[in-house]
Amino acid sequence: MTSLSAGIGNNLISQNVTTYQEAVKQANKQYAAGKLMDAKGYYQIALKYKKDDAYSKKRIAEIIDKLSQQMDKEDAYYDVIDKADIYFDQNAFDKALGFYRDALKIIPDDSYAKEQIQKIKDIRANEKATLEHYNKLMAEGNSYLQNNQFDDAITDFKSAQLLFPNNPEPPKQIATANDLKTDYEDRKTQFDEKITKAGRYLLIKKYADALKLYQEAQTLFPDNKQVAKKINELTPKAANQLAYNKIITTADELYIKKNFGAARSKYQEAAALWADNGYPVEMISKIDTELTAQRKDLDKNYRLAIVHADSLFGAESYESAMAEYNLALSLKPAEQYPKSKLDVINGIYEKRKLELQAQYGIIIARGDSLFAALAIEEARKEFQLALSIRPDDPYPQKQLKAIEAKASELAENQKIKQAYDAAIAEADKLYRQGRFELAISKYKEAKVLGIQSDYPQDRINEITTIMVDAQKAKEIDDNYSKQVMLGSRLKQQGNLDEAKKAFEAAVVLKPAEQMPKDQIAEINSLVLDREQKAVIDSKYKAAIKSGDSLFNLKEYAKAKESYKQASVLKPEVTDPNLKITKTETILASLEREARAKKSYDAAVTQGDAYFSNNHFDEAKVQYQKALTFKPNEKYPAQQLLVINKKLEELAAERARKFKETVVKADNFFDQGNYQEALLQYKIASGFNAADNHCQTRITACNTEIDAMMRKLKGEYDLAVADADKLYASKIFDKAISAYRKAAKIKPDETYPYEMIAKITKFIEENFVVDVVNAKTVINQGETKRFAFEPVNIKVRKYNYILVRATNLDGKASKLLFTYGSDKGKNGGFVVNLIKAEGSNDYLIRIGNQYKWFSEDNNWITILPQISRVEIDLVRISKTN
Repeated sequence: MTSLSAGIGNNLISQNVTTYQEAVKQANKQYAAGKLMDAKGYYQIALKYKKDDAYSKKRIAEIIDKLSQQMDKEDAYYDVIDKADIYFDQNAFDKALGFYRDALKIIPDDSYAKEQIQKIKDIRANEKATLEHYNKLMAEGNSYLQNNQFDDAITDFKSAQLLFPNNPEPPKQIATANDLKTDYEDRKTQFDEKITKAGRYLLIKKYADALKLYQEAQTLFPDNKQVAKKINELTPKAANQLAYNKIITTADELYIKKNFGAARSKYQEAAALWADNGYPVEMISKIDTELTAQRKDLDKNYRLAIVHADSLFGAESYESAMAEYNLALSLKPAEQYPKSKLDVINGIYEKRKLELQAQYGIIIARGDSLFAALAIEEARKEFQLALSIRPDDPYPQKQLKAIEAKASELAENQKIKQAYDAAIAEADKLYRQGRFELAISKYKEAKVLGIQSDYPQDRINEITTIMVDAQKAKEIDDNYSKQVMLGSRLKQQGNLDEAKKAFEAAVVLKPAEQMPKDQIAEINSLVLDREQKAVIDSKYKAAIKSGDSLFNLKEYAKAKESYKQASVLKPEVTDPNLKITKTETILASLEREARAKKSYDAAVTQGDAYFSNNHFDEAKVQYQKALTFKPNEKYPAQQLLVINKKLEELAAERARKFKETVVKADNFFDQGNYQEALLQYKIASGFNAADNHCQTRITACNTEIDAMMRKLKGEYDLAVADADKLYASKIFDKAISAYRKAAKIKPDETYPYEMIAKITKFIEENFVVDVVNAKTVINQGETKRFAFEPVNIKVRKYNYILVRATNLDGKASKLLFTYGSDKGKNGGFVVNLIKAEGSNDYLIRIGNQYKWFSEDNNWITILPQISRVEIDLVRISKTN
């Protein structure tokens, strides 16, 4: 499809042209290439260089006229293409084909319209082949079902479903095939298990058990010829095996009773009946071995047998006793004792028999009652008991024969009933699956078995009726399918009205079917969607048109919003997104320019601020930063030139100051004034940090200062130790002098001052009397006398005088103190005043003066020699 070329901003074009001639040349080139928006932009640039240029104005008017014509043409093209696409999406290929051809009339070489027309032709060519392929797949699938090839059938039905997804027949046949497959696999699993188990029984020659399993397998697959053959082979063998088992049971019972002679005869009878079975021969050999072993020590074994028999006889275990007596008699047939004991036991049995004779009628009646109720096993036991009472009575024998016959009859009837039930179940399943021919065959098979029931015939009649109506049903199904397929095809072609009529006809044919109803509802929804889509199309075109107009006016942000509205209306259409991308690219470019200008202005402003404050290095960084945003700007480059010159001047100044400072530092170093030398070297390093001489001298200064500090530390520690000793001895005045000496050595240490304060506080707190406690100024050469009460003699030896005074003139001076009593002067002391400003404390140990503690002194005089003094406090204190 064709599309209009979109212009680029004048601000972007202007970077490529710098003269009127270049602008016109580029404009003509773009115009010739059909890039009208770009050409328009260059002509507008030309008008900036030559404001009233008639050529440029004429070209711009022509471009605007052409753009208008192209936009009208494109609008008409898009209107037609949109309609064609709608019909194509709805499979309304006839209408779509007409609109695509109309589009080619507007833009004859449009590749998109041509491609869509070819697609429609290809679809129509494939429709006929698709229907033929569908019918072939369905026929093949049904054939596979008949041959139990379920997977192949399902594959064909699924392929058919892909061709016509709305046709209900393939899903129905897939469900039927899955049901038949599941049933077949279940029966096959059971069949294989029974055949395998029957084979294991054959290996151990258990013919009766094997026969039963083959018969059960036959009910699962009645047509299996190999199973029928096996049943025919095993039936006589199984009957023979049952007779053999009966004889063996009797022989085993005689063997257990140690009636070896009778047991041997029965085992011989069994061996004759089943020569291949080694068990009878083995038991005969065992009996012969037993008798031979017993006869080797005849007397001993005979006696043991008699002892065991007598013991069992005494315990009334007559069966076991009889076995032992029979063993003894087998060893010594001529002995009378075992015979007599056997006669006694038989007599006991006879007596019991006689007792039972009295109940004979009751036993017979109970047997008859049980037999009538078909309680076969219980009835058999009663008649066997009656026969043991009266062996010659033919009635129990007759009833036992009748019971065996009935038991056989019931067993046979049970087999027939099982076969009947299996046939009926299979027939019912086939009926539910709609496989009527096979179902009738199975119902007939069940009917032949002779079970008295109308059910098979009723089902046969019902199926016959269904099959009579099948042709009518088939016609309805065929017409229904035709209407559904017609409706689906018309719906795909977009002919919704006709499609709806076809589906409505299908509903009339089969009112219960949901699919055509769903299709009608979907068509109604599609009609509504089509109307809504038309509204959306109208809004979409309006949004695109508005966006294009705003774009041409360079209202890029508003244009973007219009394109976004179009994209929301038609998310699947890429054109709005392409326009949004193009608009965002221009907006991003404009934003970058704005950001660059803002960053440039900020950097220049900051650079100017630094420059005005002579922070040239910082200003240089900011001007360089400004050039990264606008490399062609002159102002930052000019400022950088000025800064470089300034920096050169500053560098020269720094070199001069560096040289002067190094000379000064070297002088201090040579004089041994390492503290001042260190300071000057550090200042010099500030001017030239890379200078090795300064770094070497700084290291040397630090070394010398460290040595001095270590020396001072020693002197300080010694002074503090002396002071601490004096403090500990409570010689506070000397302690204070010592602490002051330590403080003078290391003024930065706080400990000496803390101890002086501690002593002073102690003296203040332990006062005896205040001689002066108000500010008193005494002029130079003036003597003032202060009276006080004499101190108690007990504390005089421990007295200190604390003087707090201020040197008002700041001159070195002395205070002369004199003390005495009413008798006259007794002594005195001198205080050297400190020049420092403010008040200072002076502590005098007065208690060590003899005249102080020996006399009742009650006055003190103070005489400043050189400087005026302000006395704040004169306090007499005591220590402990």
